[in-house]
Amino acid sequence: GAVDYGYLSAQSRHTVHFDTNERDARTQGLLRTIPEGEHASVRLGNWASGGNASPQAESITYGMTVDAEDADLLLLRYAAVLQDPEHAPSLQPRFRMEILNQQGQLIDSCSMADFIANAALGWNQAPNEVLWKDWTTVGVDLTAYNGQTIFVRLTTNDCGEGSHFGYAYF
Repeated sequence: GAVDYGYLSAQSRHTVHFDTNERDARTQGLLRTIPEGEHASVRLGNWASGGNASPQAESITYGMTVDAEDADLLLLRYAAVLQDPEHAPSLQPRFRMEILNQQGQLIDSCSMADFIANAALGWNQAPNEVLWKDWTTVGVDLTAYNGQTIFVRLTTNDCGEGSHFGYAYF
């Protein structure tokens, strides 16, 4: 279930941001928590880590029935913040976005993004090993899925050792 103690809490893992002027503190205030021109975003994951913290992972899945006469293009905006402790790839913080058909399969090769924290991503950098990806828009043609239910699944992971975070906005 959702873990939400409000958008300012480091313990919230599924929370809505409404302040259109808010900036993400872990990016030195350079990343807006809501994309320009929008009214809200959802943050999946948190920045609680360190010490004896257990690694956390969060996922959210939205189902929607496609009505190609009403809208045949899905636009999804996301931004991600991952620490890069330079662990083995399987232990690194991660963000994944997938758009799936009714059978749980990717609808096409462009309907997935999978980012594992690594300086080679070329993302923006902030102190404390923080990498961040500014707001990115993905568009997917849904014409072939008219009348069908598709699913948008987003997943974030902390590092496998529990000391470094990964979260995303969408």
